[in-house]
Amino acid sequence: MTRAWILIILLSLSLLPGHSAAEEIVWHPYDEGMTLAASSGKMVMIYFHSDSCYWCREMSSKTFSDQGVIDLSSNFICISVMEDRELASRYHVRSYPTIIFLDPEGREVFRLIGYRDPPRFKDEIRAILEGRIPTDGAPSPGCSFLVTLGVIGILWLYLRR
Repeated sequence: MTRAWILIILLSLSLLPGHSAAEEIVWHPYDEGMTLAASSGKMVMIYFHSDSCYWCREMSSKTFSDQGVIDLSSNFICISVMEDRELASRYHVRSYPTIIFLDPEGREVFRLIGYRDPPRFKDEIRAILEGRIPTDGAPSPGCSFLVTLGVIGILWLYLRR
C-alpha cells in the first residue's frame, strides 16, 4: 500500500507546472547570449529576422512553438536578432529568416536560410548536434525571394509600356 501512495505522489508531482518540458525557447539579446555561450561552452543559434517578413512570422508561430524544436533548442544558447544592420552585415545575412549556428568559440558551423517547418528544422538541428551537415533539399522560401519577385514584376510592368 505504501508503494502505491509513493507512486501516486510522484506521478502527481510530475504533472505540476514547472515540472514539464520548456514551453518556449529562451531568446537572448546578442551581447548577453554571446557572453553566456562563452561561459557555458554551448553552441549558439542566432535567429536573424524582421517583423515585416512573412516567413519570419511563420517560423515564430509554427516552428519555434513546436515542442520538439523547443526541447532541441535547449542544447544551444539562442539569440534573437531583429533588423540589426550591423550584425546582419557582420554575419553576411542577405535575407530573412536566416539562422546561423556557431560553435562555442564563435565560429560558424552552419547556416539555414529561409523558412523551415518543424519536422525539417528538427532534422537539421539533430544533424548539427551530431556534427553532420544537414541535407538540404529544395530551397526554402525567404523574404529576399519575395522582394526579387516584386522587383521583376515592377520591371516587367515598366518595360511593357
